[in-house]
Formats: sequence, structure tokens, C-alpha cells
Amino acid sequence: MIGDIELEISAHAFEERVKKQDEICLEVMNYLKNKKPSLGNVKVWLKLSELGHSWE
Repeated sequence: MIGDIELEISAHAFEERVKKQDEICLEVMNYLKNKKPSLGNVKVWLKLSELGHSWE
């Protein structure tokens, strides 16, 4: 593990999220640290996936 707490967020890779992925992770990390400082070293991962579909 890299952090005491690691949070993984899965979301679809819309253009705005791709552009702001670092900013999103930092905002979530800072929110968690501000709400509960005792969490220690918090790391946030944003996993962006492509939308898929099926013809059937």
C-alpha cells in the first residue's frame, strides 16, 4: 500500500473527467483529510473506463 487509506473510484471516461482527473483525486483526498484528519496518509485513485455497448 502507498497510503494508510486508499480509495479507488471507478467512473466512465468522459472528456471533462479525463482532463481533470488529478484535480478530482486531490479534491477527494483533501475532503477526506479535512473531515477526518486522523485517517493519516490518504491516496485516491480514479479509474476511468470507456463506455461499452452490446448489439444484443
